Amino acid sequence: MKEMGFDVIVGAFLTSISFLFGGWTDTMTMLAVILVIELGTGILGAAVQGKLNSKKLKKGLFGKGLIFIVLILAHFIDVILGLGSVFMTAAVIWYIGTEAVSILENAQKLGVKFPKFLIDKFEQMVDDTETKMTETVEHEEQIIKKTKVERKEKTEAKSNE
Repeated sequence: MKEMGFDVIVGAFLTSISFLFGGWTDTMTMLAVILVIELGTGILGAAVQGKLNSKKLKKGLFGKGLIFIVLILAHFIDVILGLGSVFMTAAVIWYIGTEAVSILENAQKLGVKFPKFLIDKFEQMVDDTETKMTETVEHEEQIIKKTKVERKEKTEAKSNE
């Protein structure tokens, strides 16, 4: 009987994930790992500098949680516009890039050296994602406008008959 209750809970959880995010992808797993690493390096950096602050930690945890709210919204945009997972994937990639830059900045504060091309590549990834999504939004807006015009023309043609 206990196993059935556990199965129901797991099933409800997985169904919720599927509804809210459209499923769980490898890139979302990467993001989750990067968020934990970023939080860890941020805490470590603050501790080493003697600036560990529980209010900042709570704010950071809250911010990481809000990232998943943004991902839910991105998924809902995809569903509403029938785009598969365009916005969701772009948002995940954007967050991976920004959080990776933050990890490298935290590492730098801790005295860890790394090749400059790493931070450059992650910053480029963020910029490229923003550019591509702006183009996608503009393209979608053009399709919506065209569809509205076509519907209006059909309606006028029917009323003129």
